[in-house]
Amino acid sequence: MNTNDFRYFLKLIELRNFRATARYFGVSQPTISYAIKRLEAFYGMQLIQRQRGQTMIITLAGWRLNEHLKRVVRELDLAKIDIESLDNPKVKFGIPPMIGNVYFSSLAESLKAERILSKIELVEDGSQEILEQLKKGRIDLALIGTRQPINDVALSTIPITKRTISIVVSEHDELAQLDQVDFADLANEPFVIFNSGFVHKQIFDELCATTEVYPQILQQTNDLSILKNMIAENIGISLLADVAISPFDGIKNIPLINSVPDFYISLVYRRNYQLTKVEQQLIEITKQIK
Repeated sequence: MNTNDFRYFLKLIELRNFRATARYFGVSQPTISYAIKRLEAFYGMQLIQRQRGQTMIITLAGWRLNEHLKRVVRELDLAKIDIESLDNPKVKFGIPPMIGNVYFSSLAESLKAERILSKIELVEDGSQEILEQLKKGRIDLALIGTRQPINDVALSTIPITKRTISIVVSEHDELAQLDQVDFADLANEPFVIFNSGFVHKQIFDELCATTEVYPQILQQTNDLSILKNMIAENIGISLLADVAISPFDGIKNIPLINSVPDFYISLVYRRNYQLTKVEQQLIEITKQIK
């Protein structure tokens, strides 16, 4: 069976229009029609009913096939990526900037000692974006932070550590005198935070929704150093995992009252992914993080 028929069918279900589907793939409309007929002949069931005025009705068999083919095509795409990646000897290792700033220097030392550092290609982005890229096969392994432990049957997850998220302020800010703070009392405080796609922004949004308090966001960034510098200069306050703060940053973390968000750091890869020797070494080294 031509796997293009699967893709034509899925896009037709999405667009609900033969002409638009043909235009999307750059083929003729009969090409799409013949693909659907081949699928209907193969499965022995009508998948699409075409009514007057080109109205299209998807049968129950069509809907069921749609769900199965989504998984089939996803696996076909992953297989292609995995096989083509054999030409690239480097391991694509996803790591968010904050986790990279905190942990990668010590990881790099161990990777160098094992003579595999040069075989690692870093991919830096927010945890949510890295996780999506991992699922699509564009990243081989990832060390990411999440709001909750990862529970996904498609992924293998190795818990590394759990940290606490706190409010972070300049040592010169009046808030630095506090031993703890309620997020609801920060309505008038300006924030500088990580961009969307980072778990910290997700936690910020959750706290806003829970407390119905929506402080002003002055600036967003992907860079931990820039973020900490803005906090130290008293430009704004932020949310950070305790592991990201050092005694020399000029900033102080203040525990949150009531709602205390946790930050889980995990090593993740696709469950059906066949690990190389280098990837297995990377996993063993990364598991030593404290």
